[in-house]
Amino acid sequence: MGIVRRSVGLVVVAVLGLGLSACLPVEVRHLASDSFAGRNNNSPGGVAARTWLVEQFSQSTVGPVVGQTGDAAYLQPFTDGANVIGVIEGSTYPDQYVLIGAHYDHHGSCGTIGGDNICNGATDNATGTGLVLEMIRRFTQNPPSRSVAFVLWDAEEDGLLGSRYYVDHPVIPLSQTVAYLNLDIQGANLLPSLRTTTFAIGAESGGQALIDAVSSAYAPSTLTGEQLSAVFGLYRSDYASFLNKQIPTVFFSDSTGPCYHTPKDDETVVDWGKLDQQAGVLWRTATALAGTSPSQTLVTPLWESRPFTTWADAVRLRAVIDRSLIDWGRFPQSMIDDINPHLANLDRIISEGAGAYDDTDQGQLLGAASTLVNMMTYGDCDPFLS
Repeated sequence: MGIVRRSVGLVVVAVLGLGLSACLPVEVRHLASDSFAGRNNNSPGGVAARTWLVEQFSQSTVGPVVGQTGDAAYLQPFTDGANVIGVIEGSTYPDQYVLIGAHYDHHGSCGTIGGDNICNGATDNATGTGLVLEMIRRFTQNPPSRSVAFVLWDAEEDGLLGSRYYVDHPVIPLSQTVAYLNLDIQGANLLPSLRTTTFAIGAESGGQALIDAVSSAYAPSTLTGEQLSAVFGLYRSDYASFLNKQIPTVFFSDSTGPCYHTPKDDETVVDWGKLDQQAGVLWRTATALAGTSPSQTLVTPLWESRPFTTWADAVRLRAVIDRSLIDWGRFPQSMIDDINPHLANLDRIISEGAGAYDDTDQGQLLGAASTLVNMMTYGDCDPFLS
């Protein structure tokens, strides 16, 4: 492992002059390599990945774990693994924190395809982890007004264990946490027609201020960022742990396609152009919250309880479906027959307007979303990069 770390370090140094994002593919490829054997929590590969990540954090951030020094100051151990945490202190509001996080663990092994049984987890979630490292670089170059904490969760694949432990034993007081930005499955495509489609889930938890900040972050990009209510993430990523503590939260994701949780989710399936755009979206969202100038007006989201789903969710889901229709020839007719009644329900809900939206509509909307998610995971792994 020492040889691998040194060689990656040399490559990172070599590409620094090309721009901040030039390091991102190097780090993602490293984390998704067979060297870490799938990064299963508490496995030798998972521990080696953690050691490498602490090494990266220690170059530009401060370890916030009280009573610890050296590498231990960056680690929050728990029974099933250890979270990695680093802080860049804010120049104006050091006691206010924006958290940016992703899980770094994966499954290790998840079946065998073509003799390959390592579940490398490139898009789930080496890409999300890489984006956290990218934000460390950018905030090192552009110091924030609010403090920024960078958090990498362990044992997410076992039930969000790392983030659940953190919110019950916070290293940074939850009362000082302004917002949490969660990254899980980035640089992935559901279909060729959805290569520029991605999702921002749960921003309503921070009220209109957070919704608007996310919308503004997408505006200069080539991506269509569909904002959906928190339930559409199925509470299956670490954002759920923060929502449970009433912390304003956004979950950035590309959802689950046919490469999800298979040995084929390796570096060859990453859409690097999309990932670069997502780095820009994340940066603009993070800087709206944390700032990079003392004179900047900061977005301050406030926790807001909103309806479980809304009529607008139906409109956005239908827009994604309409965009994807050109590629439905890859699905068996039985799947299309199953989803067609849901499409009729969506069309009725939309035509009746927001004022008529009720519990029956909500159930039908969630049924349509569930059927669509199952449909998108159909077939052999294809990153739809051609």
